[in-house]
Amino acid sequence: MKSSKRKSRFTNAPVEQPSVEYNPNLRPIEHKRDEILYSVDKNPCTIVCGDPSVGKSIQIPKFLHDAGFGRDRNRYILVSIINDVSCISLAKSIASNLHTYLGEQVGYSTKFESDFNEDKMCIKVVTDEVLFKEILIDPLLIKYEAVILTKRELCDHLTVDCPYNDILPGVLDKIQKGRKDLKLLISTNRALDVQKYSDIFTDPPPVIKVLHCKIPLSLRSMLPPVCVRYLSKISLFRFCPRIFYLEKPTYDYIEKAVETVYSIHQMSKSDGDIQVFFTGTQEVADFIQKFENYKATNRLGDDLFCVALNNNLGTEDLEEVMKPTPAYKRKVICSSLVAETSILVPDVTYTVDCCFEKYDNMIIPASKEVCEARAKLSSRIKHGKVFRLCEASYYDRILPDYSKPAIYRCDLSLLILRLKALGVKNIWDFKYLNQPDEEDLVKALEVLYSLGALTDEAGLTEDIGLKLAELPVDPKLGAAILNSNREEWRCTDEILSISALMAVGNIFQTTIDPMRIAKTKKKCGALEGDHITLINIFNLYTKKNKSSRKAFCGEMYLNERNLIKAVKIKLQLKEYLHIMGVKIAKSDDYDDPPAILKSLITGFFTNIAQVQLDGSYKNIRSGESMKIHPSSVLANIKPKWVLYNDIFVGTKKYMREVSEVDIDWVLELCPHFYKDTRKEVQQEKYKNESKLNSKRAKDLVKQDQRLKESQGMMKARSNMMKKPKGKFFSSKPKTNAVSGLLSKRVRRNDLAPAPKDVKVDPTKLDRMFPNKKAKRESSKLSFADDEDY
Repeated sequence: MKSSKRKSRFTNAPVEQPSVEYNPNLRPIEHKRDEILYSVDKNPCTIVCGDPSVGKSIQIPKFLHDAGFGRDRNRYILVSIINDVSCISLAKSIASNLHTYLGEQVGYSTKFESDFNEDKMCIKVVTDEVLFKEILIDPLLIKYEAVILTKRELCDHLTVDCPYNDILPGVLDKIQKGRKDLKLLISTNRALDVQKYSDIFTDPPPVIKVLHCKIPLSLRSMLPPVCVRYLSKISLFRFCPRIFYLEKPTYDYIEKAVETVYSIHQMSKSDGDIQVFFTGTQEVADFIQKFENYKATNRLGDDLFCVALNNNLGTEDLEEVMKPTPAYKRKVICSSLVAETSILVPDVTYTVDCCFEKYDNMIIPASKEVCEARAKLSSRIKHGKVFRLCEASYYDRILPDYSKPAIYRCDLSLLILRLKALGVKNIWDFKYLNQPDEEDLVKALEVLYSLGALTDEAGLTEDIGLKLAELPVDPKLGAAILNSNREEWRCTDEILSISALMAVGNIFQTTIDPMRIAKTKKKCGALEGDHITLINIFNLYTKKNKSSRKAFCGEMYLNERNLIKAVKIKLQLKEYLHIMGVKIAKSDDYDDPPAILKSLITGFFTNIAQVQLDGSYKNIRSGESMKIHPSSVLANIKPKWVLYNDIFVGTKKYMREVSEVDIDWVLELCPHFYKDTRKEVQQEKYKNESKLNSKRAKDLVKQDQRLKESQGMMKARSNMMKKPKGKFFSSKPKTNAVSGLLSKRVRRNDLAPAPKDVKVDPTKLDRMFPNKKAKRESSKLSFADDEDY
């Protein structure tokens, strides 16, 4: 069945369609309510496994709240989810389900943002990182009656700083041994992980499955109307999307996504919103820019508008995305990986999937599990349509079934630091959900030891290790903050500014060309590099009046929302340092870029690169080849040694936030990680050159000797070949072919005369010279009588 008379560039994939109408007031999880509460009452841990959109994340906290959990003062229900945006969205949904305002009975807390009232709160939604900090403060979680780990399937889809999902079940199992009354629920969509969770806990928890019910049209026609009405009341029938693929492959899926969105809009102009999935924030920005250019080129109306949905959104931005679409208009939601089944945007009936995901800063084909999760978001209120920007054969043959776990694609330094802070001495025998590679663990231990966070016995140091475990930043950045208050540097405030700007990501507008951003940076830039430039921009922004800040951001192509968030993060980091008793050193007249760069070296000493002959850079430790990002102020300068913050993988590998450093600083500050081998290399070079020179000299002497010997032999030969004077030799010796041949075969020395008594077999000569046989027979001459011979 064709969806439109207009010929589509996609091929239709047959999908079974349910026939029972959707009942929006019914959730499949509601029919498992009594079973879930009974399991929670009888067992310390319960696993709920079900299809997406059955209501697990929203309804389970409500079941526990209605059953009496969280009603006592200072005894809450804790719901943990992976990232910030999902946390805020889930808290709003739970508050709406309980008919209360966000911040009263339902609160939330993320890394740098929170909204809750301890006197009124019953349910607290947090990220996994905040839950781990709660465990550090309160190892037995006395404040909480129940802990719910929800949307666990997202942990393998998203890029995270620390894979908390792989260690939280093991930590909570240890906590439950000390607290028998603590209840734990784990909610996931992946049946594959159920056995992994069961193996971690001492007592295998029961598993409750919540599935959609689908009744084919053929079966419905055979059932009596009473049965159909009864089945409609007890089940939620999932709408299945119609899936379309490209007939030919595309080389630019962002451009193809723009064309697909407008094709959908022309075919059905008022039939639900469109959600487009990409691999990250940069691709979302590129899509929005091409979307606006296409709109201006073709002179299209304003009935189609675009909004971005990524992990950097705050509460106000998320509300703007979740607002209902105005009448006679259609919304295009550009989503990064953060939105896969974690944020449910209403009224979405069309999905455009690029079929890619980001892995270890590289863009790779997405797994089929990820694509299925994206497809299901279009069929929540009706039968949606999914447009996959790849061929059907490519989807079947190339795409893997499941994504690789997050513990294999991120740095494990923070994970080890958290475990050590909890008192886990043996990290090798700890119960992980997915066992990490030994090489990754060794590398992480090496980095932590080089930062000064670990002792020789692999315990946390008091001055750096314990403090790094409390700071809500990366261990490398935390080490730079703690080392910045040295008396010879005194630049803690500047390092805090850099940390806040790195936490919010890109402070420039992502739709602006990188070359234009580089020109803008030069207005307040520094020759030392991007880090000093960011400090200058941040200081200029904070010194402006609130009325003039917006104009300043427009002039410098800055993202004002991210800058506002950076100001708040810097204040929170100052509070953390104040609690830990770390002095914030700053002088009004102090301006020393080398001190700031030296502080950064103490944390980012693994990110040092050297320029190569072709203009690229190579990490002096790992040997990884990279280039400076075009938006950097050092893109055209190319200093010999640079320090960079992170790596961005686009068409090439680029270093972002790059600053020039002196290699002597690195050797002075990090003697435990780097060794100065320049003198040894130079001495070895001299030794090799001296050996080579001596060998060449001996070869020249030998060549001279050979030359002299050959010259002497040539001279002797020339003297012997001169015409002799005497009566015993004729001036013109007579020779013939036979005598010449015999002389070569018989005589050993060409200069000595041949003996006269040599006899030759004439038959051999006949075979060699058949033409002269007749002459010899006629002449009857013997060779012995020949005078010439």
